[in-house]
Amino acid sequence: MKRILPLLLCLLLAGCSDWERTTFQTLSASKATIDGAQAAYEARTIPHNQCAYNIINKAKAAQTLAVDAMMTYETTKTGTAQSVVEADLAQLSPIVASIGTLGTSTCQTTTSNVQDTDWPIIVGIEMRPK
Repeated sequence: MKRILPLLLCLLLAGCSDWERTTFQTLSASKATIDGAQAAYEARTIPHNQCAYNIINKAKAAQTLAVDAMMTYETTKTGTAQSVVEADLAQLSPIVASIGTLGTSTCQTTTSNVQDTDWPIIVGIEMRPK
C-alpha cells in the first residue's frame, strides 16, 4: 500500500495527467486480475499445474516492475521514466491476458513478447537484473 499511496494522492488531488490516470487504472485492473487468479489457484478452482503457477508468478513480477516504474515516474516526471513505464506495461499486458487461459486445457506459458527465460521466478520474487 505504501508504494501506491503517491499514485492515490495524485488521483485525489486531481493533479494527474490523462496518461497518469489511465496508467493507474491499468495497474489497478491488472492487479485485480492477478489477485483473482492467485485466489482461484489457491482455491483450486483453476488447475494446479506448472503453467498456471508460471503465469501467475510472471504476472505478479511484471506488475511489481510496472508499479515500481510508475513510482519512479511520479518522483521524476521525466520522459525517460514514462518510457520505462510504457515498456513495462507492454510486457505486463500479454501476461495478464494469458491469465484467461488458466481455466482451459490450452494454458499458454509464454506470450508473443515474453519468454520463460525473461522472468526467472524463485518463490514469487522477480529476479530480473536491474
